[in-house]
Amino acid sequence: MNGLEQGLADYLLNLPKHCEEKNLAEFPSTGGKVELDLFSNDRREKFILTISQKNVVLYYTFQTRARNCYVLARLDYGAHHLNPDGTRIGSPHRHIYREEYGDR
Repeated sequence: MNGLEQGLADYLLNLPKHCEEKNLAEFPSTGGKVELDLFSNDRREKFILTISQKNVVLYYTFQTRARNCYVLARLDYGAHHLNPDGTRIGSPHRHIYREEYGDR
């Protein structure tokens, strides 16, 4: 799968988004996830907000996807890992889409 061009990713990330669901889902339990549909104001773009709790205590991920597969932004709580350049990042931290790296 080819990635998004950076200009398009920035545009999608900065678009105002809203959720039309009246009854928002409950926060997920361990190992679970909740997905909510978000839309741009003109409804030309659909996004998916995923909230998941991994099978590790206090490890949560919040991410927004565009066009069903491209993670534009992700917020991780409780996870430490390495960036592509080798720098170690702690928790919490965010990931922002970059054309050559995706959300890594």
